[in-house]
Amino acid sequence: MWNKIGFILAVSLLVGYILCEGRHCYYLLGEVNARLCFDCPAGFYRYNGQCHRCHNDCSTFLKYRESSDSEKDSRSKFCDSPSDECYGCQKGYYRQSTCDLQCDDRCDSNGCEYYSGNCFRCNDGYWGDTCSSICSVGCSGSRCDQVTGDCDVCKRGWTGDKCGVECLSNCDDQGCDKTSGICVACELGCAQTLGECVNCVVGWYGNYCTNYCPSACDDRGCYKTSGYCYGCKTGWTGPRCDTRLCTGHCLDDTCDDSGRCINCSHGYWGLQCSEKCDTHCGDGGCDRKTAVCTGCDTGRHGIRCQDVCVQNCVGGCGQYDAVCNDCGDGFFGDFCNLACNFNCNFKSCSRNGTCTDGCADRWTGQMCDSPCGIEHCSRCRESGETVGCVQCDSPYTGSDCSRQCPENCESCTSLSECTECKTGFHGVTCDEICSDHCIECTSGTDCGRCEDGWYTTALGYNKHGCGPCSEGCMNCTSGTACRECYSGWFYLNYKCFECSSHCLMCSDAALCQRCELGWYVDITPSGRQCATCPIHCTDCDSMDDCTTCQDGWTGPRCQCSENCDGGLQGCDQNTGRCTTGCVENYYGDSCDVQCDACLTCSQSTGVCTSCRHGYFGLLCNETCSSGCSESPDGEVHCDIKTGRCLTPCVTGYSGDTCSVLADMEGNNGSVDDGVGVGVGVGVAVGVLVLIAAVVLLFLVLRRRRRRSSSGSNKKSDLPLVTSTHVTDGTANPTFAEEEDVEAFQPLARVTGGDMTSVSETDVLAAGPVMLRDGMRTYQRENSKILARWTDYLGYWRDPYPGRLGKITRASLEAPLGQPPSVIQIEEQPSSVVLVEEQLTPVVTSPPNVEYCNISQSKPIDVDKLMDHVLKMKAGKNAFAKEHEDSQYCIGLPKELVESYEEAGKVGNRGKCRYRSIYPYDHSRVVLDLEESKPDSDFINACYVDGYDRDKAYVAAQGPVDHTLKDFWRMVWQLDSGIIVMLTNLTECGQMKCVQYWPNPGAPHTYGSVASRLIEEEEFADFTVRTLGIRKKVSNPERIIKQFHFTTWPDKGVPKTVTALIDFRNKVCSTRVSGQGPYIVHCSAGIGRTGTFIGLDYLISQGQGEKRVDVFNVICKMRHQRTHLVQTHEQYEFLYDALVEALHASNSMVPSSDFHKYYLALKETVPGSDITGLQQQFQTIQRLSNSNSKSDYETANQPDNKQKNRYSNILAADSYRVILSNDAEGNNSYINAVFLPGYKQKRGYILTEAPQPNTVTDFWKMIYEESCSSIVMMNNKNKKDKSMGEYMPSGEKGKATYGPFALEVKEKAEMHNCTVTTVNLSCKNKKKQAPRTIKRFEFKSWPQNLAVPESPASVLHLMDAVLAWQRQIKNPPIVVHCMNGAERSGLFCAICHVIDRLKIQQEVHLMETVMLLKAIRQQLVHSEEQYVFCHEAVRGFLEEFNTYSNFS
Repeated sequence: MWNKIGFILAVSLLVGYILCEGRHCYYLLGEVNARLCFDCPAGFYRYNGQCHRCHNDCSTFLKYRESSDSEKDSRSKFCDSPSDECYGCQKGYYRQSTCDLQCDDRCDSNGCEYYSGNCFRCNDGYWGDTCSSICSVGCSGSRCDQVTGDCDVCKRGWTGDKCGVECLSNCDDQGCDKTSGICVACELGCAQTLGECVNCVVGWYGNYCTNYCPSACDDRGCYKTSGYCYGCKTGWTGPRCDTRLCTGHCLDDTCDDSGRCINCSHGYWGLQCSEKCDTHCGDGGCDRKTAVCTGCDTGRHGIRCQDVCVQNCVGGCGQYDAVCNDCGDGFFGDFCNLACNFNCNFKSCSRNGTCTDGCADRWTGQMCDSPCGIEHCSRCRESGETVGCVQCDSPYTGSDCSRQCPENCESCTSLSECTECKTGFHGVTCDEICSDHCIECTSGTDCGRCEDGWYTTALGYNKHGCGPCSEGCMNCTSGTACRECYSGWFYLNYKCFECSSHCLMCSDAALCQRCELGWYVDITPSGRQCATCPIHCTDCDSMDDCTTCQDGWTGPRCQCSENCDGGLQGCDQNTGRCTTGCVENYYGDSCDVQCDACLTCSQSTGVCTSCRHGYFGLLCNETCSSGCSESPDGEVHCDIKTGRCLTPCVTGYSGDTCSVLADMEGNNGSVDDGVGVGVGVGVAVGVLVLIAAVVLLFLVLRRRRRRSSSGSNKKSDLPLVTSTHVTDGTANPTFAEEEDVEAFQPLARVTGGDMTSVSETDVLAAGPVMLRDGMRTYQRENSKILARWTDYLGYWRDPYPGRLGKITRASLEAPLGQPPSVIQIEEQPSSVVLVEEQLTPVVTSPPNVEYCNISQSKPIDVDKLMDHVLKMKAGKNAFAKEHEDSQYCIGLPKELVESYEEAGKVGNRGKCRYRSIYPYDHSRVVLDLEESKPDSDFINACYVDGYDRDKAYVAAQGPVDHTLKDFWRMVWQLDSGIIVMLTNLTECGQMKCVQYWPNPGAPHTYGSVASRLIEEEEFADFTVRTLGIRKKVSNPERIIKQFHFTTWPDKGVPKTVTALIDFRNKVCSTRVSGQGPYIVHCSAGIGRTGTFIGLDYLISQGQGEKRVDVFNVICKMRHQRTHLVQTHEQYEFLYDALVEALHASNSMVPSSDFHKYYLALKETVPGSDITGLQQQFQTIQRLSNSNSKSDYETANQPDNKQKNRYSNILAADSYRVILSNDAEGNNSYINAVFLPGYKQKRGYILTEAPQPNTVTDFWKMIYEESCSSIVMMNNKNKKDKSMGEYMPSGEKGKATYGPFALEVKEKAEMHNCTVTTVNLSCKNKKKQAPRTIKRFEFKSWPQNLAVPESPASVLHLMDAVLAWQRQIKNPPIVVHCMNGAERSGLFCAICHVIDRLKIQQEVHLMETVMLLKAIRQQLVHSEEQYVFCHEAVRGFLEEFNTYSNFS
């Protein structure tokens, strides 16, 4: 081994040098024994013929790596003797004396010079001293000369020394010569001569033969230079054969010499093939001579396919007989006009009506029209004439289901065998009890499942019992290993710990997430704790936001009692005090205390002011005498103070109180002496009471006289005189009752100056008062008398408000419902007394009184309506004044202005939900009487006339449980095909209307009317339901439509007028078979109902007369049903809706007509210098009202201002996305708003591109709203510091933003956009799987352009986004640009319009833009963008002509 290494190791170790041997030594002077070294191994240097070790050990130059301080790497090879300096490095390293630099990786395996680092040789693809130059891409194999860079061989298609010049474009795949560049061969279209293309192949022309000859050139092609054809194909002419000889739409452009078509192209007919076949002729076209279609599009029939197949046809119908090819679900017959029996499973039957999927429970027969008829039998089978049960109701058994299973059986096959036991029992007959806390067992000692809080524990072989879990644990595997905690506890390390007080769910004792009912999560410095909701709140989100209220309370904080007269409108929102008084039987500041036995009482003291029927006294605790006869209303009435009967005594009784019993002999007195004494005492007491009353009256009148003589004119100076019994001189006396003064409303104003507007404090009784069937009079000092109509219970209210004047004479015989009568009076210094004389019927008009004369209102021309409305908005409370008072006398008619006797009947009062809202006798809907039910003709609903049709509408109260059957009787009786519902079932925690239609798949019978839900279609603001009803099995089924508007708050208005107009248009455009009136209802059937009816009426009036008269129309409507258009906000909303409806109503166009419509819009409007498009956009701008500052309260809070990139583009409170508050102190605000889709209330989230400080909020929004699609409409700009990067970089990048982690899974390029797919997860929701998110980055909208490069690019983007949305159940799409409006808004508008177009085959562009601008005004901000929307629709229809051809 020593010979091989060339030195003696032992000696080297001892003396520091080695003796040479073999080939390493030479022999000095030929002396063999004097062996001297002429070469040394690495790490040694030669000195005096011997090899000495380098002092700095060049062969093992030290380099300490990170992994080991002791590991050495040999790099240097040689050293110099006197200095020991290294002068050679190991291959791959360089730098003299240190060798610590690595050669460039472009050097090949030979490395580089140790002193300079220059490569000995370059790797392939590089050249030059330092190998820093790259070989030309044209070099074959990427190899070139190391010094010059010249290529040895060029790739095909390249030429030159360095192969850096491309061959001529006409060279074929063989390329060209490396030196000369001459093509080896020319490509198709060129001929080669001497290596150059000089002649073109037939069909090509141009200097380089790169152009196609015109398509109509004949087989000889065209001239190389000009491209003119040598000759033309048949049917064409001209130098380039681009002029047709064929004059029509010839098949294959083939025609005879005269230009007449040989055959017509598809879709054309006529001698010249110039006429177009009818649109619906389908693929077969039509006959060239007759134009008769040779086939029809699916769903059409007729010789020209002009008719539509009936609604329920599937797969079309016969062209000539219209017989359906197949029927839709639930229908049968040749024309699919017969409904399958209700009792068919899945409503499925064959063409002859036979049920195909069996019968519903309890029915049998081929058509499922025979009841089983066996008690407790749920499924039966018909066999011949007998019916047998195949399945019994639980827990019955037997062939006739007459035997009940054993007590603890859930179900059984016989009395001796249970198939399922009740919880806690086991055994064949379920008569054995499981062990304690066991709910499933196979024996008393072998438990399979324990109740919550207990776990299964082994007790021995095949024995298991239940052991208790630890405290707070609901599910555990042992007493110390919990898996799930009870509500109010949180889980940590297999144990449960109790949350803070009243907390149901928490992650830590100090971090509550959900509280008990009546408590809410309050963020405090110490954490998230439960705080109690405001009083009367059953649940809330905060102290200012109650979600549900206790019964009888309402308002944002449940601070207002529903006993306030006027509801929420009559309540002070801050204090909860009822400002308009209380409803009957309640008093107190908040009207929350019930009067004891009173009918009405003072709001401040609770003292009774009137009693219930049959009671009297200060506390209404004394009973009227049984001797009083009943009044016409079926009740007993007596004086509230004295108990004196106000009706004649019944036979056998006498006296003021009808308490004196007459004997049978005709002698007055008692039956015995004791009774007589009692009666005598009663009479004496009565006399004393009467005397006291007279004295009291004297004192009051005296006080009044004193005040009158002193000239005092204070309202409080006047006495209030209560009930006084009078007679009209006939056998039947009349009577009076005290008025509920607190409920009195101003009714008129006098123009003469001697009387002001009458208010509740003005109204005082006028001495002895006369009442006839409900009429009452009040009088002031100047003798002006106000007559009102009412009855004791308050069921009658003001049929004729405002009849004010001096009374002279009147008739006591005036029938109920006529204008108030007057009586003759005398005015004395101290009082007003009734002149008791026989009165004659005389009625006079009160002097100096301005009546509510509807002729004062003037109609407004439609073309001036917008200016009129804008002027009223500029005024102060102009709409409220017109609605309630001002120049229109007392405004619209208030209270009840017609008679309503039927509503006051005892049997009908309970059918009216709300006080003072009763149908008038003359306009009420009268139902057909039901047998043995005398009051069954009543329902709280009134006819209302339409613009061109009497009784066009029925304004109805929303159905409740006890009126639901009557509602469906009305629908059937009136043959109504459309129901318009304008309320939700519950609002602010209060029931507004019951669900009166059946659920899907669950037909229901309401009284005599059976109903089934055929279809339910939801849109953003409303739902359309198709219902089938029938009254008897023999009656054919009627199909009706229910239109349910879902975004209209009670006593309020919808957020946008566009939504309601769209809803109204949907209602009016629907065709139904029923010829009856529209049935319109909300809850009370007045506010929202009146607004909808008024809108429909006035739109028709505006379209028919070119003018509208809002005040008079509503005034007329109020004489048909009270309170229609209830609030002045609804009245103003009606004006706003009319402006939009009448100025934008002509913008809807069927898709098949859009092309012509669009061309017409681009023309100049007659009489102006602007186009129709410009006119529309100007209208949009005028109708787009700016929101007030109060609409952006949250956005303008100091903490939120920095979250808005632009101060003028904010998220309105009504539409903003609300984030959850978190422990880090982040609040709920983000500059993002919801936009509706056509069928989704929240179809899009429009937001600004995230800023650096809002990136976490951005992902929080996406996570909480379950979004999976992001559309990026802005361009990236790394120089813009306001841009927050919210996506990980790189192909497989990862990033974390707050609690949200993202990982890029894929990036792809498609149709002018980059699609980035990421996985999104939240560290706070570790149990939830990551969610897949796709971002679509739009790249076809340069920064300097107002619109994208082309509509097609936006359509392709839309298609890509919607394709992904369909896979993920269509959550909201997040769309952003820099300001969250201009670019992203355009995309949303186009998507909304096309989404609707696909469903309805109609284009609603103007309405859509107005709808979306109401939410974010800066959306579609320019005419250029508005035009682009039209271009996008046109492009869509051209690309997908199925929609444009649909009719």
